[in-house]
Amino acid sequence: YFGTLKDAGYFVAGQSLLRVVEGVTESFGRVALAKAAMIYADQKTNFLGEGTTDIIAFVIHLGVFATAHLIIWSDQIVLMLLGVQYTDALPLMRVLLIGLTPFLAYSMLRSIIDAVETKAVNTIFTSVAFVIALAVSFVLGSLGFGIIGLGIGSVIGFVTLGGLTVRFLWKKYRLNATPIKFIRVLFLNIALIIIAILLRPWLESIFHRASPLVIAGILEASLAFVYLFILWKWKVKWMTEIERRISRVSAPI
Repeated sequence: YFGTLKDAGYFVAGQSLLRVVEGVTESFGRVALAKAAMIYADQKTNFLGEGTTDIIAFVIHLGVFATAHLIIWSDQIVLMLLGVQYTDALPLMRVLLIGLTPFLAYSMLRSIIDAVETKAVNTIFTSVAFVIALAVSFVLGSLGFGIIGLGIGSVIGFVTLGGLTVRFLWKKYRLNATPIKFIRVLFLNIALIIIAILLRPWLESIFHRASPLVIAGILEASLAFVYLFILWKWKVKWMTEIERRISRVSAPI
């Protein structure tokens, strides 16, 4: 209905990145669950709300940057890690990458909901997102979009899941959008995306003997440094909090 068995293999390969993200955030979730439960038990709702805002800001700031630049270099990533036989999976891979940020939001915030809610909120949100993803996938599949339709449906499901999770916590703790600096961060990311797109072919022509992933690593590390430095100059709260913790740990006793 959605494509061949080969297309199914491409879909599984595209989802592998999201599995990596889930594996990375699992440890965070375990720590966050215990910490959030303790804070909630002490009725420090304002403190919990501020911490939740920091996590949302962290997800948006790093998720948008990572998503955009993974899409830019997705052809070389697929070629180097999976091989030439997976080059046909590129369009699907790029579609699925769009769902990275909302999936990351759900993965990092679901433990907070588990800690402060007795109702099966995460289960409800997951079920709603699944039904929406399934419906969109079947509609697009019937229109001839094939495996790309399944990818778009999955992304819409991730967006629904992440959106419902953020909305729930936003309403519960009446979060403030100011620390997220969304518009400023969005325009900064657009500028860095343009720079990456313009510099990539230029660097590849100059260093044509070097591995494309080496070029990608150098370019993206430089852009990431600039990005994080600007966020630090803007005094983004999650960055200043990390700086404060590092200073406290490294301070002489």
